[in-house]
Amino acid sequence: MFLRQERVATVVVESLYRGVEVGHYELAHWVIMANHVPVLLLPRVAQSRLLKSLKGSTAREANRLLTRTGEQSSESGAGLAAGGLSMVEHT
Repeated sequence: MFLRQERVATVVVESLYRGVEVGHYELAHWVIMANHVPVLLLPRVAQSRLLKSLKGSTAREANRLLTRTGEQSSESGAGLAAGGLSMVEHT
């Protein structure tokens, strides 16, 4: 439930907009919920690059703020770095 903390939620929002700025995707809709962030976007780079960039930078900064390592926690069931981010390709 780390996303309830304003400073962690801010990291996520900044990361989402940074991906747009660097041209990784077009951002359509998103919402920050207590334990996940559903996002609708149109990728402009390879899926592996997009996920590594988005998840990696966000998790590192959030974990730094929380003084965590991203390892599994009993509170959420998973560290921030191990969060479930998946992509559905549209053909």
